[in-house]
Amino acid sequence: NKSRQRLTLCPRFFNLKDELSNILQNDNDIKKKLAAILTTNIESKEVDLNANLNKIVELLEPVLLDRLNERLNHLGNLIAKIEEHVDDSERYSRSFNIRLLNVPYSDEEDPIGITTDIAFYVTFVHTKEKKET
Repeated sequence: NKSRQRLTLCPRFFNLKDELSNILQNDNDIKKKLAAILTTNIESKEVDLNANLNKIVELLEPVLLDRLNERLNHLGNLIAKIEEHVDDSERYSRSFNIRLLNVPYSDEEDPIGITTDIAFYVTFVHTKEKKET
């Protein structure tokens, strides 16, 4: 499965080896259950590797899935916050934009110069109109 491979290839997100080591070292319930599985099989002197592996996988899978879901939820919340921040930034940026109509477009235009010229023209005309009245 490609998605499972991706998790092991991306250690910053989810390092399977580290997670398993952490679970096996720090989760006492898992330690006890794992010891019981191994002790039972050693005492019966029948070593069925597949049966042991299946039991171990069944034991560790829910714990690993819970940890992975926790990380995914955290990343989902982080993405939502970032999207909200981007939306706020775009909204703030738009509040300072001025849309100019009927101003010819040129490839080498100077938007600051055009805006300054328009402001000068509007101020000059507006000042001239005030003087005439």
